[in-house]
Amino acid sequence: DEQQNLTYLGRILARLPLDPHVGLALLLGHWLFGLGDAMATVCAAMSFDEPFQFAESAGFLPWKIQEKYKGTHKNSDQFVLGLVHQEYARVMDTGGEAAAKRFCAQEGLHPAIMRQAYNAAEQLRALLQSDALGGLAMGSLEDEEGTAEKALEQHRNYSAIRDWSSKEWCWGAVLLSLVTALPHLAVHQEKRHVWVAEDTIGAVYRGSINCCKNSYVFPSPIFAFLDQVKEGGWRPTRCRQLTNMPPLLALLKPFANGEVRMDEQDGSCVIIGNWIPLGPVHVDTVNLLLVLRRRLEDTLCEYADGIAEGNFQRDNELTQILQDLLGGASLRFREPPAARQAVAAPKGLVVPPRGSVAAKPAFQLTVTMTGGSVPEPIHPPKAAKNYGIDWWG
Repeated sequence: DEQQNLTYLGRILARLPLDPHVGLALLLGHWLFGLGDAMATVCAAMSFDEPFQFAESAGFLPWKIQEKYKGTHKNSDQFVLGLVHQEYARVMDTGGEAAAKRFCAQEGLHPAIMRQAYNAAEQLRALLQSDALGGLAMGSLEDEEGTAEKALEQHRNYSAIRDWSSKEWCWGAVLLSLVTALPHLAVHQEKRHVWVAEDTIGAVYRGSINCCKNSYVFPSPIFAFLDQVKEGGWRPTRCRQLTNMPPLLALLKPFANGEVRMDEQDGSCVIIGNWIPLGPVHVDTVNLLLVLRRRLEDTLCEYADGIAEGNFQRDNELTQILQDLLGGASLRFREPPAARQAVAAPKGLVVPPRGSVAAKPAFQLTVTMTGGSVPEPIHPPKAAKNYGIDWWG
């Protein structure tokens, strides 16, 4: 807060058994979208090493795991991990320890890692389904011990993570939560090569579902990933646990670092992370998304305050707006060329990252976010480096 003291949300994140950005993703998916079971499994899986045995596949993800758990155009390591751990939990709860060991042997998984992630997911589920979050915010664990056993009586939903279709908002909500949990951004160039900074080339980790040797074109050129593995010598940085993300989520990501500004050439693109250009895009669209991001951040803080004070109230209007926006059709929507050219943004305009334009927008809001046909995009002139990104592509 203004006095540099931890807010209730900060206290909860500090005491959750997760990294703060992963804990924020867990709370976002649970509070706003009711995806607590799915996010508990995914966040627990992200907190441990990959359970796959790479020795027999030269470091690559085993083929049978890819074919069984990759989903339809998901391009997400976290999605694969979530499905694997969810299936392990189903086998464990229905067949017992012996059946879980047979499952690990059949799929080529490390039993110790799978069991650790299973126990972590159960712990997170117990916290989400109890009154302990209020105790965590107030600095007390009295509620946690009394409600954890009761919360575990509710059986896990073994279809919480599934191969959602492109029309369902659930996958968009999971993507928003994953983008919140993954602190780094990369731009795909070709095959395994990605840009991790304006002048730094990296590579996709061999064990990733997104590691390809051919010229595969991903749904979006932007990836969010968990961490970088730096190897000695000339080898580029390896990016681990990647998820392919729509460009829209780069602006909607709550509590993101770095400024958001329009480019200095003609004001038709927006720059995120001080190096990734997205566009062409109308400046009003950027302002609208940042205002929505500010509202999302404030809502998370209000939810934490309400849980700590015992008067939690859900903002159904914001949830409905996000569900409409995170549908597959909206994530792929392209702005009409006329709307993009209606008002030219000032060159080098810095768009306030906390959405301070909510009170009085600088321009008349003329952009429709959903509906209508999808016209052909106008591509900006090619830059010196080929990481320019079509805004909705």
